[in-house]
Amino acid sequence: MTTRRAPLVIKRMGPARAALTAGVATTLLTITFVVALVSFTQTQTARAIRSALARPDNLAITMSGSLSAQQQPRARAAIRSDVRRAFGPVPFALFGSLRVDGLALRGNVPANRAGAGGTRQIATVIAADALAAHATLIDGRWPSAGPAGQPVPVAVSAQAAARLGISAGKVFTVRSPYDRKDARLRVSGVFRPDDPAGPYWNLDPLHGKGIQQAGGFTTYGPLFTSVAAMQSGPLSATLADWVAIPRSAADIAAGELQLRGDHGGVAAAAPAAASAAEALAARVPRPRSTRRWRRPPPAGRRPSRDRAARPAWSSRAAARR
Repeated sequence: MTTRRAPLVIKRMGPARAALTAGVATTLLTITFVVALVSFTQTQTARAIRSALARPDNLAITMSGSLSAQQQPRARAAIRSDVRRAFGPVPFALFGSLRVDGLALRGNVPANRAGAGGTRQIATVIAADALAAHATLIDGRWPSAGPAGQPVPVAVSAQAAARLGISAGKVFTVRSPYDRKDARLRVSGVFRPDDPAGPYWNLDPLHGKGIQQAGGFTTYGPLFTSVAAMQSGPLSATLADWVAIPRSAADIAAGELQLRGDHGGVAAAAPAAASAAEALAARVPRPRSTRRWRRPPPAGRRPSRDRAARPAWSSRAAARR
């Protein structure tokens, strides 16, 4: 009967068997620790992102620019593309608005008769996306495109209506600071914001107060109208605003959250998108309007009579952590 001999190398490993076993055990423990650490890191990353997105407005991005209504579609596409790159896989909603400031209140508006301490009375008119989805109508109806020659329908918040002393059905006149032409407005409805502190209302230049006093002017509004009303005429838009709001973490799968973490964290999206927005001016064609102003006139101040034709952009990213 033939007995198989163990290989020489196995025989020589005999005295060091304990050390070899310890080395294998150490390797297995190290691998286990690394796997556990990776798993812990992924879990904590997702948890941190969920915490950051618990209140999406903490990371909402608001952008403003001097832009005509005709330029807005191209600008919107560019903004959506840049914000998408900044947020990565995190879904977001993009809302935009057209705006015109410095409209002088004329005639029978109670606020105009009161004089507000001797300041000039002006109003802001905007056309905002999805207004009805973020507010509750408490009187009248939402504005829509009206027939030519009739007063332009506008909706106003209850706060602004109280400041102006107007209600549904009221007709009044405003004068454009650009071409000095008048526009008749009719209050079609009064509404109440569903969440006044929500990021959507970053589109309101008066921050929900309904009134703002600065530089010798008292600004009321904003008065919300349809996009069609701001394409031309006295209410022709000169400014555009957007707000990008990431979706709540409760609606985002864990895999998407981890992928967002692999891209550097959702909190990094806000400054990245803001930086991207500042580059849009080079991609949006220069306006061909004859109206020229130095900069977008802020609410509460009348614009001066010379502005570079190139769109002027500003952006701000709210990251209250």
